[in-house]
Amino acid sequence: MQDVFHETARALERGETCVLATVIQTAGSTPQKPGAKLLVREDGSGVGTL
Repeated sequence: MQDVFHETARALERGETCVLATVIQTAGSTPQKPGAKLLVREDGSGVGTL
């Protein structure tokens, strides 16, 4: 998760457009738990996983 925060800070410092998605709730069997994060950059690349 530190990579996601680090890359988000770097993207914002460079003035890049990005989105930080966070899982807030799950039900049943899921690949990620609440708190999982994914940074998506304008070019479609990402850091993290949901």
